[in-house]
This record gives sequence, structure tokens and C-alpha cells, in this order.
Amino acid sequence: MTEHQQRRDPAPEGDARPPERDRSRPMPRPGVWVADHPGALVGWWHEAHGTTEEVAARIAGRLILDTVDFDGFTVRPDERPETVAAVANGIRQHGLAFAAWAEFHDADPAMLTSFAEHYLGHYDDPASMHGAIQRVREADRQTANETELLFLDAPKGGTYLFAGPEHENP
Repeated sequence: MTEHQQRRDPAPEGDARPPERDRSRPMPRPGVWVADHPGALVGWWHEAHGTTEEVAARIAGRLILDTVDFDGFTVRPDERPETVAAVANGIRQHGLAFAAWAEFHDADPAMLTSFAEHYLGHYDDPASMHGAIQRVREADRQTANETELLFLDAPKGGTYLFAGPEHENP
């Protein structure tokens, strides 16, 4: 492990939790390590959250060569500050499930803003996920809709469950 990777330990992901933020657990604090060129031995760690302007000022046209607490989301060296800020802010607010959602949807701004309405929780195994799936299916029966479910692997184990778009049953 290199020196710049030891900035801080990632926050624990935890067991099954409700879609609302669990305030008893520390939230991840996404950061970026920037340098002037690939292979640089000297660079700077910066917090990745904040406004687009704040993040752009921190990155200052440099390359993003390492990250912390973006687990599940791949930050490119030339990632746009607005994308870095949006994903980092979402991770700070919602946890690492937001990183998986952002990666799956290529950080599409419309999908990032819809995270909370789709996220159903983090589950360690299929048995613990069963109740959430049953609630979605019961709601579908009552409304004559069919909701797609999205299962994304959590980087530290388990599965994130999301409700996709609803479709009317013919």
C-alpha cells in the first residue's frame, strides 16, 4: 500500500439496513488524490464533496490518480468536477450504495437524483432480502403494476436492492 492510500480507513458498510441513512454508523468521506501527471510521486489529497466550483478548485486541472471511499464507482483520471462532486455528495448522504447506483448508471444526473426513490436497502444474503422483495410484489399486485428489481453487488459483501421502473401489467 502506498503512502497516499493510507489517508483514512473506509467506513464500514454494515449489515442489512433500511433505505434511510443509518446515523449510528460513520458515513464514507470520499476523497481524491490529484497530481500533475501519471506516475507522479507527489500529489495532494482533497475532499471530493461540495459544490462543483469547490471540487473544481481542489482538482485545479490535475489528474485524479487515486480515490478513497468511492467503493463501487470508478473515477477516471480526467473525471469532470461536477461528476466527482455529485457522486461524492451522494455517497456522503446515502452511503456506498449510492456509489454502486452511480456506477451502474454511468453517473447520469437524472438517475443520481432518483436514488432515494429506488433504493430498498443492503442485504447480507437472499433470505434477509426476501421480505423487501415480497413487499414490492404485494404493492405490484395492489396496483396492477410490475416493478423491475435491480440487484447490485456491494463491494464489502452483500447486495444492494433497488426498485426499477414500474410497468403496467397487460
